[in-house]
Amino acid sequence: MRKRILALADDLTGALEVGAKFGNAVVTVRRNFSFDGEVPDVLVIDTETRHLGPDEAASVVRETLLHARAFGPWLIYKKTDSTLRGNIAAELRALRSVFPERPLVYAPAYPELGRTVRGGHLFVHGVPVHLTAFANDPLNPVRSSSVLELLEGIAATVLDGESASDLEAAAREIVGRYPPPLAAGPAALAGYLGQWPVSEAPPVAARALIVNGSLHPASASQIEFGRVNGILDGAWITCDRDPFTVRRALSESRYNALIVFGGDTAFEIHKALGARDFRTCGEVVPGVPVSRSGDLIWITKAGGFGGPELLRELRNKLT
Repeated sequence: MRKRILALADDLTGALEVGAKFGNAVVTVRRNFSFDGEVPDVLVIDTETRHLGPDEAASVVRETLLHARAFGPWLIYKKTDSTLRGNIAAELRALRSVFPERPLVYAPAYPELGRTVRGGHLFVHGVPVHLTAFANDPLNPVRSSSVLELLEGIAATVLDGESASDLEAAAREIVGRYPPPLAAGPAALAGYLGQWPVSEAPPVAARALIVNGSLHPASASQIEFGRVNGILDGAWITCDRDPFTVRRALSESRYNALIVFGGDTAFEIHKALGARDFRTCGEVVPGVPVSRSGDLIWITKAGGFGGPELLRELRNKLT
């Protein structure tokens, strides 16, 4: 029997990121999806619930999961933000209500990106998350680093994690049970659960539009580094974040790739382009997946991911 995986994420960059960790996944923004042809081994649904109220977010997640039961998932994965933003408690509670027979394992760490969990508290590069720039997020400010406080009493096994070996151990425990428990966390844990490697070579992003829709200082520094160091040279250029400006630029030029920083911006552009499903093609660097939607190559990331030299890394690997 095929062991299908169902994953839910609350924004598009997160959905593409977790899809890349699981390999060759289908990522969709259609909550009531159906398939006329072959059903994929890995299905990731972007519920777009990051900025909804908790009750509405829970309702959307519950309805999506009830519909998705027909998919017959072996493993259900709830992708959560790596800095504890969004409606995590409400959505995990909805997950438990649809699958009450399965316990919940939550691993909030992503050590490769500097997110570690020690004593039930989340740190970003050694600093409690509520003392970082994520505390100033205009839509989802982070007020506490305590994972247990965040969960508001939800029955869950919360795992500390400071290294890849910690996540490997968690993954072994999850897949060693039948049926496996509900799994939740950033995309890091998914990377140790997936058994479906990407079959195709990384695509070539010869000409790319770069759109920064994030207010996080990390993204601003990446764009500035690209300007100062000649990465933005005509073949790779920046574009205004307005989705219709992006659509027009793509239709009037020969750009075959789109690099987008920020989940909200990625979703709005994707919608303006027709919202066709994605096929993931793996990661360029941790936290930066490559996907295809129609003929367009997408390279996406959350605003706070990556160091200043990210655009140079991407160009070196994709051209």
